[in-house]
Amino acid sequence: MTYILGHKLRLSIGRTLKKINRAWRHDHFVSGPVPAEYRSDVVLNVSTPTLVMVPIHECRTFGALGAKPRQDGIDPLIRTASEILQNKSQALTTPFIQQFYEVFQPSHAGSLLGLTSSSISANLTLSPRSFQYPWNGCCLEYFAQKRTAHALNENQAIHPKTRCRDWTQNGPVSKEKVEIEIKRMRCLLNDISRNGYVHPSTPREGIHATPLIDQNVARFHIGPGHHRFAALVALGWDEVPLVIGNKSRSRVQRSKVRSWPAVKKHCCTDTEALYIFDRIFHGHIHPLLKDLARNNQ
Repeated sequence: MTYILGHKLRLSIGRTLKKINRAWRHDHFVSGPVPAEYRSDVVLNVSTPTLVMVPIHECRTFGALGAKPRQDGIDPLIRTASEILQNKSQALTTPFIQQFYEVFQPSHAGSLLGLTSSSISANLTLSPRSFQYPWNGCCLEYFAQKRTAHALNENQAIHPKTRCRDWTQNGPVSKEKVEIEIKRMRCLLNDISRNGYVHPSTPREGIHATPLIDQNVARFHIGPGHHRFAALVALGWDEVPLVIGNKSRSRVQRSKVRSWPAVKKHCCTDTEALYIFDRIFHGHIHPLLKDLARNNQ
């Protein structure tokens, strides 16, 4: 296992990533911010798991929320990590994450993805946990069942005896789920404080991201690894190591919207698909969270 000791050790981080790169047998490697000239060379053409250092401000986080990663923003995991660091010896009385779950309660998949129209494609009216991004596929209740099982496993990793099946991505959730998320983040921050950030040695692990591309400008949509990403943002990192190219759809280009699976299968319109893409790409506040964001400025 290789240690990344801190965001100030730029050269050490670069050397560490190169070691991981060789172990993964990658064809491409980028160290430091991903500059414009690398966008077409690496991000647009990568087809194998590749580790890149990406500036925090170019990322979009917490799934369908598509939030800009800020310590005072609306990502509940980043806010929780920041609150823990500010109140190390105290319990969080009214944590932001509790307020988030009380407000962010979409009624269906379309609502989770930020669509506000009363008339949306039928496929988008399935349950929130069934959602899929239009560039990945159509919404299916199969995904809801899979996410419920995964939620139980994740919750039991923190509280082994729990039967809580509440999902991290949206409310309503139980008080126990709020406590689980706070405990998980506290344990993660303590571990990073003691050992530094430990980057996994295989591409199946790590913080994953999908590049969303519009006219050769990329924003990196965080996938698996939300908690680790949130911890690094709260700790003040400027750049994060992300794994890209680890899925069949390793990049999403706005100009190819008509080829996205959900659009091709008529599960959503191209207008709906582009709205979802643009909201996440630009980091616009989710419609369900505008009041919460305004009240917590």
